[in-house]
Amino acid sequence: MGTIVALLTGLVAINVFRLGEGVHADPSTLQTSGDASQYVEQGEHQHWWEFLTNIVPDSFFGPFVEGKILQVIFLAVVFGIAIKLVGRTGEPITAAVGRLTEVVLTVGCRDSASTESGLTPWSTRLRVG
Repeated sequence: MGTIVALLTGLVAINVFRLGEGVHADPSTLQTSGDASQYVEQGEHQHWWEFLTNIVPDSFFGPFVEGKILQVIFLAVVFGIAIKLVGRTGEPITAAVGRLTEVVLTVGCRDSASTESGLTPWSTRLRVG
């Protein structure tokens, strides 16, 4: 439900505020420098099929070390599908991930009746002074 609300909010915002309207930039006249020019050059020489093949990582830990987010997401999806395919064998892993999620949310948030989700930021628990 939250995802649908976020999607609708984004659609309404983009149609109400009309971001980018009135900007008449000609891409051929834009000058790039530094790291941006390096990425533009890489993108100009990359074919569409290279993009698809680069989604699949060379190793399991490579995307985490190199910071390749798309490959990390790919591994997460493949791992999730694999856990579901093994059935009951994957249930302990699913339970462990659920417990880990509870720990992470406990560190980042705490139970509170004042919010709809029942969670408030960790920073509200820190009292300075």
